[in-house]
Amino acid sequence: MLHVDTAKFLADGGLSGDTAALSVDYRHTPSRGLLRFEHDELAALCRESHDAGWRIATHAIGDVAIDQMLDIYEALGPHPRLLGHRIEHLGLPSAAQLARAARLGVIAAPQSIFLYELGVNFRNYLPDVLLPRCYPLRAMLDAGVTVALSSDAPVVENDNPLAGMTAATTRKDRAGR
Repeated sequence: MLHVDTAKFLADGGLSGDTAALSVDYRHTPSRGLLRFEHDELAALCRESHDAGWRIATHAIGDVAIDQMLDIYEALGPHPRLLGHRIEHLGLPSAAQLARAARLGVIAAPQSIFLYELGVNFRNYLPDVLLPRCYPLRAMLDAGVTVALSSDAPVVENDNPLAGMTAATTRKDRAGR
């Protein structure tokens, strides 16, 4: 029997396409990415899902999108079935956002393999100030966030879980940096 308990939303875009919603401009373009929904529209969709007993999993990579989701999840309050809502990727969180995510019981579903497979792009696109915050798995764990690694296949070629674990510990990209 198939059991489905999660609704997925997209709060922003991706880093390689410079559409993740950032608080600062990308390195190579005067753009800060984009949010996929106005706050009130996404909050209403999440409220409907939450009240129906669904877990919510929202793609949020940029710090602006992460703030949007933390605001929405906080406003929702405790889940009626005690499920933790997720943020898929949680790509560029600040320390304050990680502390808030932990306090709210948000589950992070990052893709450490992105560091290896897409790290060269991240270095080309992200301003230096954001590079240390790019998929900071150790900081997530240290902040008390529950982390569930994912490959996000087929976005990257290598969906081998061991390659993802290696990337999580070494934080090296294809260029060895």
